[in-house]
Amino acid sequence: MKAAVLKDIGEVDVTDVPFPKIEADEVLIRVAVAGICGSDVHGFSTGLYEPGIVMGHEFSGTVADVGKEALKFKKGDRVTSNPVLACGKCSFCKAGKFNLCDDMGTIGITHPGAFAEFIKVPEQNVVAIGHTDFEKAAFCEPLSVVVHACEKSGIHPAEKCLVIGGGTIGNLLTRVLKLKGVEQVVLSEPDDFRRKIAQKYADAVLNPFETDPMDFCEKEFGQLPDVVFECVGLPATIQEAVQDVIKGGRVIILGVSTESVEMDFLDMMYNEKAIQSVFSCTHEFMEAADLIRSGAINPLDLATSRIALSEISGKGFKKLTGENHEIKILVNRFV
Repeated sequence: MKAAVLKDIGEVDVTDVPFPKIEADEVLIRVAVAGICGSDVHGFSTGLYEPGIVMGHEFSGTVADVGKEALKFKKGDRVTSNPVLACGKCSFCKAGKFNLCDDMGTIGITHPGAFAEFIKVPEQNVVAIGHTDFEKAAFCEPLSVVVHACEKSGIHPAEKCLVIGGGTIGNLLTRVLKLKGVEQVVLSEPDDFRRKIAQKYADAVLNPFETDPMDFCEKEFGQLPDVVFECVGLPATIQEAVQDVIKGGRVIILGVSTESVEMDFLDMMYNEKAIQSVFSCTHEFMEAADLIRSGAINPLDLATSRIALSEISGKGFKKLTGENHEIKILVNRFV
């Protein structure tokens, strides 16, 4: 079958790979749609991922076959999948913290992913999507990260929030915060196109190259934000997040940075600023799937391009690493 294989830094080739052979407890899925994630872009451009891997952990499709012990699904079922491959035996798994599993794998990072015609997945990871649009269902994974971040933040409606970054995660986060009743949400994003989309959900948006977020929040909120969500993953924006938050406030880091980040520890200590990093999700994947299935979250306006698997290198990864107005590129077998 055809799959997009990471050959080296900045090099992905669509080539023939062996057809997946499922184990007794696995499900074979014919991929319908797979989204290119920001972490995939990091893996493509920085060497974060090992060469030889088939990336892709945001996807949906139809069940093509099931192992003899996989009894929950049948051929033709429309599904998505949680990419976290947890052992289920370590102390973290037993505590429900599957994203911290001592022996964790991840579809598309340590195990073959969804930039392929077919993918095999443990049955316990598979989630039914019913009649939900395949493209919408491919957003379940990034939405689950956002829902997990909201839970880790301990956010409540009266708190004032600043979201740094208007990509897929930042835009979805703004929607979830409003859905959870947060009254004041400001999003900071330099790209005009991304700000325009965010305006539909955020209470206010700003261009940080033109308006200082701290000044804006003090005027908009009457104070600095109680919670800052960093959704970019650059040292500068992580530093900005810690600077922008109020005394006693919380900074939630969702962005992926492969670089070291310098911090003013005295500022953090004297002002009791807390930093909470976020990785993947636990039970929130099911909540994210429910939000999309019910229509409470419609992510399709974030899908800015649809490409075929054969176009993934040029129109996919290379387009996302350049200057563009893309948010989410979907690799779509219907193109």
